Amino acid sequence: MPTIGTVTAFICSTDLSGEMVHWITKAIFEDLSELVKIKKKAVANVTLKNALRGCKITIHPGAKRCYD
Repeated sequence: MPTIGTVTAFICSTDLSGEMVHWITKAIFEDLSELVKIKKKAVANVTLKNALRGCKITIHPGAKRCYD
């Protein structure tokens, strides 16, 4: 059955350094269990492997390092 869903995105300026964005992205995925406590349904099935599913915007090079 077709359903409606949303994609959660973290948006940042391209002016941020690749190192800073990489650090932020890495921290998020290393501590997903903490986010699940706050927003369980939205985060419960997020993994590094499926994090970009449905993403239609350019990924910052620093974040892309985590996803690769």
